[in-house]
Amino acid sequence: MPRTLPSMAGVAKMISLGELATLIYLDQHHFEELVVCSNRNREVRKNNKGIITHYKCPQRRCQFTSDNAADRCDKHPHHDLKPVYELIPNPFWGQNIEKVYNCLVRNNYSYPNSVERELERNGYDSSNVEYQGRKWGSHVGGIKDNRVPRTPFIIHEHKSDGVKRLHGKFKPSDFLEMEGETGYYVDGVKIDDALIAPFVKKKKKPETPEEEAKQKSFPVNCRLENILYMKISGSWYRLKTPSIDEIEALALAAEQWGEQLIPA
Repeated sequence: MPRTLPSMAGVAKMISLGELATLIYLDQHHFEELVVCSNRNREVRKNNKGIITHYKCPQRRCQFTSDNAADRCDKHPHHDLKPVYELIPNPFWGQNIEKVYNCLVRNNYSYPNSVERELERNGYDSSNVEYQGRKWGSHVGGIKDNRVPRTPFIIHEHKSDGVKRLHGKFKPSDFLEMEGETGYYVDGVKIDDALIAPFVKKKKKPETPEEEAKQKSFPVNCRLENILYMKISGSWYRLKTPSIDEIEALALAAEQWGEQLIPA
């Protein structure tokens, strides 16, 4: 994982988790951007479809094939033939694929509120929308109440180890480019995004207004330890790699601050 970026040399001040805690707690500070490195191995396919080589009958065990899509199988004439594609192997398969983002952040961003506004803006009822937590962990304090006030952070408890962590939270549309630095990395080496784009899985198209509103509003979450740089009140900071104990201690402190800072 690229822990440093050349453009940040001499720009970002190194801080400890304790110093970050102070920045979070003091209300004059405002988070503006996060530079994040996240693992994308689950996002890519082993192969991608290339050109169509031929067509075959869709019925199981039927061996009929043709070079013409308009042909019909004598045994199953009511079925259109199914295209068969040449598979192009992903040259990066089996290597560690990561992506660096520079994200504009919204302090106190609320996913449920955003979904409901999106639905109401388009004339749909938002009163019966249901929300679910992440598969890998649960929202501490509930999906609507786990935000750390005045920050782009939320609190999750991970199922894998039971550790509470702060997660940066940002909308996937709010990205900024850092030329030559944002984008995909393979085993820590920057590559041209176009080389891996054909193998990146496409998002399923929403089928209902609610699904569309959720997809537009759905935030990207990243672990605190995967945040490379933070821009806070005009200044850039780089976090020293924290231990698990430090990460959980900050999440527990932020949970208590949240109770104190949220207005009655």
